[in-house]
Amino acid sequence: MAGLDDWQLADGAIRADFRAGSFTAAAALVPLIADAAERLDHHPDIDVRYPDHVVVVTTTHVTHGLTTHDTDLARIISALVAERA
Repeated sequence: MAGLDDWQLADGAIRADFRAGSFTAAAALVPLIADAAERLDHHPDIDVRYPDHVVVVTTTHVTHGLTTHDTDLARIISALVAERA
């Protein structure tokens, strides 16, 4: 989990709760995350929560745990969020 300061390990998945500044900004992050996930062919669970949260959970379902697919995607998502901050 080196370099994944935004993420927490829980129940065989990693989870991050990003603050976007507004509900609209949080919603705008979703398609960026979805595009990154599609490029990697690895799809997380994404929730937008009022007032400005984007909660992302990723795990590799076929292995019932974490793989490099999860950590790679997490790093990309963290970079996307940092770019928009």
